[in-house]
Amino acid sequence: MDSCFTKQYGNSKTKISTIQTEYGYLYLKRTINTVGVYGAFENLPLNTERIEITKDFKDFNPNYSYAVVDVKSGAGPFDTVGSLWLYPNGQTMQLYKPANLSRAYITGNYVIQA
Repeated sequence: MDSCFTKQYGNSKTKISTIQTEYGYLYLKRTINTVGVYGAFENLPLNTERIEITKDFKDFNPNYSYAVVDVKSGAGPFDTVGSLWLYPNGQTMQLYKPANLSRAYITGNYVIQA
């Protein structure tokens, strides 16, 4: 994991991690039963609709088949144009996007078991 720290808010702990990829950063924020994902990617390969990203996110991996968060266009009005799939092995992500998209924002949440 690139960097990780834990914050205490009241009775619940929040774990936050920054993951650097070749396209930009992802930030993962875990509370007791949810994970929030957000980030920005640039210089995504054109003419490619699926990109596999392998990074360690084991502290945030879903405990079911996969979690899906939105990929939004890099230009207003920031429409949802694709998705980022996170798999339960805590290592594999698949980014699905339009072939002509080189810049994207990632945002979303998924539920995990406590």
